[in-house]
Amino acid sequence: MVPVTRQALNELQSLEIDLDAAAFESKDENSQRLLKGIEELHTWVERNREFVPNYGERMVKKLDQNGGSKWSMLQLQKSTI
Repeated sequence: MVPVTRQALNELQSLEIDLDAAAFESKDENSQRLLKGIEELHTWVERNREFVPNYGERMVKKLDQNGGSKWSMLQLQKSTI
């Protein structure tokens, strides 16, 4: 499984690329502001990756500690991906 922060960074990078193209084509101020916000979020996640919690992993551990079934854990993992 890809670590959550890596997955988030990949998604943000993909979004940045799309927004960069849209902002360039449209010259729209809103697109440019949104792009700037996504770039800032990407930078924040990158710099703070060790502090970003993986709630899905926590839930699986909690289920395991409480005797949750394997099926419950698999369903939970799928929903957090």
